[in-house]
Amino acid sequence: MIHNLSELVFPCFLGLFILFALKKKQNVISSFTVGAKNGFSAICSITPNILAIMVASALFRQSGAFSYFLRYLLPLLRAIRIPDGIAELILLRPVSGSGAMVLLSNVYEQFGADSYEGLLASVICASTETTLYTIMVYFGVTGVKKTKLPLLVGLTADGIVILLSVLFVNLFFPSP
Repeated sequence: MIHNLSELVFPCFLGLFILFALKKKQNVISSFTVGAKNGFSAICSITPNILAIMVASALFRQSGAFSYFLRYLLPLLRAIRIPDGIAELILLRPVSGSGAMVLLSNVYEQFGADSYEGLLASVICASTETTLYTIMVYFGVTGVKKTKLPLLVGLTADGIVILLSVLFVNLFFPSP
């Protein structure tokens, strides 16, 4: 039984694809099988990259290197009006979107969603990219080996966006 009209979106979308394929006189089953095979091979090719970044980020945090790095970064972040509670989020965001969401949730619980920290953390999470993760996954699938320039550009863009986030949050939501 359908309780909500939104439950029909996916079946209708799938039906439209099947009708479109039939109109173009394509073998729907064969196309589906080829797509599933390509999807499975893509999953197999990116799995090592995903595991590598998960292990590396866990080692970085568990070894104490993260805390060591954060200790030297905090004075710089304080100088540009980034609270200590958001520093960890800024460092984790390029690596892990889900990890950053957990830290964002912690910021909400600790400071409140409408606080300066909550607003700034929200804008930073919404505006930045999981740069390292994206480069590892997409370039790993395509086989691109030259990742230095995209990595530099991506992290520079994230840094600029973080600075602009601080500027705009301070401009539109001045802290008391």
